[in-house]
Amino acid sequence: KYDRSLLWTLDSGAALHVTYRKELFDEIHEAEPELRELYAFTNHSAKVEGKGTVFVAELNTFIPNVYYVPSATSNLLSQSQLSRVSKFQVHHFSEMSCVIKDNNVVAETLLIVVFIT
Repeated sequence: KYDRSLLWTLDSGAALHVTYRKELFDEIHEAEPELRELYAFTNHSAKVEGKGTVFVAELNTFIPNVYYVPSATSNLLSQSQLSRVSKFQVHHFSEMSCVIKDNNVVAETLLIVVFIT
């Protein structure tokens, strides 16, 4: 059985990295005024209480620009942000899995597709 609080979800629909675990931050500071509140796909607002750098053990690296949202229910890594501002690239090899790579395979994960109507 996994401790969900330690898991990160790679989210192709997320615009930002988000965690609800303040203790994961290596450093944290105030978020930009325009990002003090986020809206989830459920159309509910969530208060952003900081922004900083988090060490993600599964990737063995520090991830910058992670937002601290205490009311979040999971830790999210934005696929687009991960590819844009880090050395990692995400490759979808099948309908069931994807791989995160730098020069080597760093992590492999099951691909879960969710349709929101």
